[in-house]
Amino acid sequence: MRTSLRLLLVLTIGLVLSAATLRAEFLFMSSGNGINTYLINQDGTLTLISGPSAVYGSIAVDIFGRFLYALGDNTVSAFKINSTGAVSLIATSPTGINPSSVAVDVLGRFVYVANAGPFKYPEVPSNVSAYRIGFNGALTPVSGSPFPAGIFPLAVAVDTFGRFVYVANYGTQALADETISGYWIAGDGALIPLPGSPYPNGEGPQSIAIDPFGRFTYTANFYDQVFSAYRIERGGILQQLPGSPYPVDSSSNIVVADPFGRFVYIANYFNRVSAYRVGFNQMTEVPGSPFFLGPTSYYIKAMAIDFSGRFVYVAEYNFVSRQDEVSTYRIGANGALALVPGTTIAAEADAMAVCP
Repeated sequence: MRTSLRLLLVLTIGLVLSAATLRAEFLFMSSGNGINTYLINQDGTLTLISGPSAVYGSIAVDIFGRFLYALGDNTVSAFKINSTGAVSLIATSPTGINPSSVAVDVLGRFVYVANAGPFKYPEVPSNVSAYRIGFNGALTPVSGSPFPAGIFPLAVAVDTFGRFVYVANYGTQALADETISGYWIAGDGALIPLPGSPYPNGEGPQSIAIDPFGRFTYTANFYDQVFSAYRIERGGILQQLPGSPYPVDSSSNIVVADPFGRFVYIANYFNRVSAYRVGFNQMTEVPGSPFFLGPTSYYIKAMAIDFSGRFVYVAEYNFVSRQDEVSTYRIGANGALALVPGTTIAAEADAMAVCP
């Protein structure tokens, strides 16, 4: 029965991803100026639809394109995504201290928020808030929430089949306590620690991503200039892949996986993006990686991949023009990135999310 349900979910997600190539996709950008909605055109260019709304930080959307969730000042707000891509506020709920990252269960049942906690007291473990999504998108805290996490949890992700939650704990270099906390999702949305959790990780993980087929978990590690790759074993236990952690060009702060499980892209903080091909039990660097974004690029702030798996959107700061920009890069058959001419726009994005 479990295998049948998993197969059904894979087929459902496949249909959603396939449909995304036939209908509109929206790219949401969140920054200090608010949330803006852009239409992703067939050639990868972006058209501003609406915005900005109020100021928010990290954002996440459900795969069915119904709701968007955004972090504020110790809050998480629920928005309805209208047919035009515009968002309208539903309700706001309290979180823990300094919420840093938000993720939506792929089945549309729960929302999880990583709370970084009090920065002045790094020895104090932080937590993860859990919420049930109501019929109208509003959030209700799950019984027992918040749940314990490690030191400075900066990123949270839910696996493709709605079974597990993984949290990247930034930790402190002095204590060497950089870890990944793993949880099993109970029927009511509560988080139950997985055997062996927390799992050792590279130094200073700032971003976490999960393979769309639930095979692997990836983290971008800032201090040791690598990204880590783990196989998700039976029961959600993480096992580091042979060769992991893998080298990148410089300090990495973002990792994203393409929707068809072929490639992983890692932002190298300044102006390069490393690319790896996903193998059965290892990662292989894509020829030409890392890809140079240009001499004017200074700091990569956010990245996202569209559901068709054709384009990578990169938000960066241009130190020559002294403005924020978003550019479109085409994904080649071998995973290589190439700038799509004429697609760079003046736009600010500290976080990105795509939905069909």
